[in-house]
Amino acid sequence: MSVAIGVPQRYCLPSPMDKASDDILVEIFSRIQLGLRSRYEPSFRNLYERFWSGRTHGWYRLAHVCRRWRRVVLTSAARLDLFLYFNERMLRVRRMITYFPSLPVLLVYEGMMSGLDEKSVRFALEKHPDRVRKLHLLYSVDKYNGLLTAMNSPFPILEDLKILADKGQYQLNLPKTFLRVSAPRLRLFEITCAALPILSPLLLSATSLVELSLERIDNIVSCLSPRVLLAHLQSMQQLRRLKMTLPPGYPKIDDSVFPHTPSSEIITLAGLTELELRGNREYLEELLSGLTPLPLRLLKISLYDLYDLHDKPGLSIVVGMSKFILGVLAEKQYPVAHAILPGHRFHFCMRGHSFNKDTHGYPPFEIRVITTTYPRSILMMQDTCDVLAMALAVAEKLVLMLPNDRKSEPCDIPWHSIFKPFRSVNKLRVDEDVVPDLAEFLQSGHASGVLPALEEIEVDVEGKNITDFDPSELAAAAQKQAGYAVKVNVVNTDYSNRLSQSPFIYVPCYVCTQVR
Repeated sequence: MSVAIGVPQRYCLPSPMDKASDDILVEIFSRIQLGLRSRYEPSFRNLYERFWSGRTHGWYRLAHVCRRWRRVVLTSAARLDLFLYFNERMLRVRRMITYFPSLPVLLVYEGMMSGLDEKSVRFALEKHPDRVRKLHLLYSVDKYNGLLTAMNSPFPILEDLKILADKGQYQLNLPKTFLRVSAPRLRLFEITCAALPILSPLLLSATSLVELSLERIDNIVSCLSPRVLLAHLQSMQQLRRLKMTLPPGYPKIDDSVFPHTPSSEIITLAGLTELELRGNREYLEELLSGLTPLPLRLLKISLYDLYDLHDKPGLSIVVGMSKFILGVLAEKQYPVAHAILPGHRFHFCMRGHSFNKDTHGYPPFEIRVITTTYPRSILMMQDTCDVLAMALAVAEKLVLMLPNDRKSEPCDIPWHSIFKPFRSVNKLRVDEDVVPDLAEFLQSGHASGVLPALEEIEVDVEGKNITDFDPSELAAAAQKQAGYAVKVNVVNTDYSNRLSQSPFIYVPCYVCTQVR
């Protein structure tokens, strides 16, 4: 360490690092590693892995300072979290895997893979499966079926597996031998366009999963039934995040891969905090009916088959989901909830914020209700009213969005029925198009006592000149209804602002309320 290049040793001053013991060196190196990890994790984990194993910032550079440092670094591999990181820009993959010490291997290929890259990855999967800790394939996976075929050996330390197909790809041709052996330490698993029956052996053996994401599940061949899928999830008691995108239609069921008869008991995933589901209504109802409601941080449920049932007002089409969401709301012990409960094209969204450690409590929720047809749709389901009643018990702010596309289908807006559940409305925001209807309602006798807390009305002229709108008629109608002066403001929200503020851009009227 004290020998400088081109300088005789007798002229070199001893460095303080020469006197440091091996334990002190390891502690210094560990601080460097922890500094990189705290800087980039969890949002930029790939950057941490790339820098810590790189030649300019990480342990590779430390190990090439001198022989002593190399010995200290390599003999402290576990404490310093040493690994070999490879991506599409890394060369000499096979050589480094062969001649370097037996360190864990991380393969992250998120771009175009060349033929040389494919050979290197296949070499690692076939010759050193016991060293592969992470595998990400994110580009044209269907062109590299040979890599997936090579994954037919035990992967004892595999923790992170991500196989994502292109957006235009709808089916991932996984070989039948794909990971039919154990991956006991698998914690993160994300895959797209795969058939669930082929993944069944892996899901049954992956009892250490923390995050599971199955998106664009392929139903061309077959799919697991809800009960069998629940049986797979039952063994994942460490699971914290589950995200699934199922086929639009009810899939063809194939449970032949599951050797036992699934239990009809309701299962509990005690560690689950985030749940996102999208798929067929009937399939999701069966799935959620077998799952115990928990205090989730994130809940998002959406359906494909949103259709009108105006001729069947008494029909409940989301019984299973309503019970599940009501159970989640009843817990009142979660910092974030975001649910989309469709019924008659009705969406129920609830949002919140992260846990406030300083006050040891949970901040207010914002609840958003969106109808994609007409306001009367909300009044047609008892389940919807139950969910809203429970939501009001835990919320402080409510946003009600109601489209009023009278050009396509003229109809009267049932203002009285809309405002009746929300007596604490103090701020109402509408688009200019619905002002005549609202003013007529406020002047009628039906508006008496409906909005007792109304203080302000905002009118959005949607890109027009604010001075062209006369708010006097609306202000007079609001004052007549309330018995006191109601402030009327005119705002101008152009299309670009709406697009950046909210994904629901075709909603010309909504109500803001402060639940007291």
